[in-house]
Amino acid sequence: LRLEDAKRMLLEHPQMQASAVARLVGFSNRSNFARQFLAYTGRTPAEWRAKARMSRDSRAPENDYV
Repeated sequence: LRLEDAKRMLLEHPQMQASAVARLVGFSNRSNFARQFLAYTGRTPAEWRAKARMSRDSRAPENDYV
């Protein structure tokens, strides 16, 4: 659950550093957060954020019925 919260926060707060997200979701050690995030998602927090934002930006807006 903490890692799912971290994923959401990484997208919703792009200006927030991954270390701040780690603290907010309950990880006291940034390295442990990064290691567990990598094991869970297959990407580091920074890689995951960049990839998720790219795929999000490439989709048409949900209410765009052109």
